[in-house]
Amino acid sequence: MKDYNFVRCAQCHNILGISYRRIKLYDKAIKNFNLGLHLGKLQKNRQLIQLTNQNLGYLYSTQGKHEQAIFHYKEVLDDPEVYIVEKLATISSLIKELYNTKDYEETKEKVEKALELLEEFESAESDELYFVYVIYTYKYLLEDNWEEFVALLTKKFIPHLQKNQDYAGVTTYSKLLAKYFEDTNKYKLAAKYYKEATFAYEQISNI
Repeated sequence: MKDYNFVRCAQCHNILGISYRRIKLYDKAIKNFNLGLHLGKLQKNRQLIQLTNQNLGYLYSTQGKHEQAIFHYKEVLDDPEVYIVEKLATISSLIKELYNTKDYEETKEKVEKALELLEEFESAESDELYFVYVIYTYKYLLEDNWEEFVALLTKKFIPHLQKNQDYAGVTTYSKLLAKYFEDTNKYKLAAKYYKEATFAYEQISNI
């Protein structure tokens, strides 16, 4: 700050925000993200602004504050200069939040938009596969396409999350799958995936 390098300051506030989020000091995380957002706007640095909005969206999502998460994710998507990978990351997160609020109509609209983005996307690296799996998970849910839903989660998505030690993802999508099995009276399979979710959650708690 003494050198008036506000871009670097904003980047540091984002790193601090992520660090505080990980140790669940959410108030300090929000304070740092908001400082980063303010400095990004002062510098008219759109990349920093949208990075911070994405971080705020994820933070509010982890707290279960869906409406606030949705607001920040939409801020990112409304910027026409956001790179396609960032758009995919953001729209995947937005789809999940909209579904959690039971706004199925808008969820469907965003899934269709996400599928259009995937047509422009050429890479299929490990990180990008995550976005593809999220988008198709909710596509199948909205269509009541249970056969494809189960096949995707059991054969591809959950193993992908386990391989990458994405315990938060394993928790979320194992519970989603377990609920489907419970609703269809497949209690043995439901118990299996609830157990997977519980184990993954315990790993998060131990980090």
